Amino acid sequence: MRFPAYVAPSRRPLACVLDAEVVASWVVPQHFTVYTSAVQFRVPSVSVLVPVTWVYELAEVFRGALASGGTTDARIARLLGTLAMLPFFTDDGSEHALTETLRVARAHAIPVWRATYLELAVRTQLPLATESADLSRAATASGVPLFTP
Repeated sequence: MRFPAYVAPSRRPLACVLDAEVVASWVVPQHFTVYTSAVQFRVPSVSVLVPVTWVYELAEVFRGALASGGTTDARIARLLGTLAMLPFFTDDGSEHALTETLRVARAHAIPVWRATYLELAVRTQLPLATESADLSRAATASGVPLFTP
């Protein structure tokens, strides 16, 4: 699956930077929450922005969930079909990885792969859709609003 590079959308406004773990919860029932459900129903009507590492993180969550019996190939296939039709845009923020993203990770004591979401939200001035406690705390400390579906 390939998402287009970010270009200012013409029809739907960019609504948020979307954490892969929110999307992964859509196929891993034990991680599904009221919040992730609300995001799932809101996403088709808006555009979302994800870091370039997003697809790899999603694939890793799927791999772990399949190995533990937390989801099925059929659920993942259905989600991939749905995602292919949704307005996702990928930001290649690699030029920020060794500078701004690293600074964010160090400042908030979070892993670099998590900091990619926060750096992207700060840079684009978009709210962040996440259920990660450490990422939520870092976003709040940085003045980044959390996405309200």
